[in-house]
Amino acid sequence: MAEKLLLLLPNWLGDAVLSTGLLAGLAHLERPPVVDVCGNRTALAVAGGHRAVRRAILYERHGAHGRPRAFFALARELRAEGYAAHIVLPPTPSAALFARCVGAPVRAGFDGPARRLFLSHRVRRGPRGSAHLLEEYRSVLALLERNVPAA
Repeated sequence: MAEKLLLLLPNWLGDAVLSTGLLAGLAHLERPPVVDVCGNRTALAVAGGHRAVRRAILYERHGAHGRPRAFFALARELRAEGYAAHIVLPPTPSAALFARCVGAPVRAGFDGPARRLFLSHRVRRGPRGSAHLLEEYRSVLALLERNVPAA
């Protein structure tokens, strides 16, 4: 059975568009993982229907899931999926906390204040604009020894 990955999509439209390049690269791996994506309505409209995605999960950090009860209920539901890894593209502390609550043993994302406690694998970002955002996304997957090809 293929490894299951959960990808927390970025919140902004342009960033979500770039995340589709990451999904395309995952689909081209020799042994592609089963990929579920989680994000807001905008991100899911862009990336949720990608051919590499098995399941699109609505997560509204500034909406319904902004309340603790709903936040933890969704995290518990996703924990039951038994993901091997959770890729966290948004650079916010709340995104890293969500990954920790989902409980995948491997949680990878960008390093930053208040994120070290929640992520098992972190990559430092260079100065803003020093690398293309898609390359930064690929660097997160490289932490998991996933060298995603350009699609």
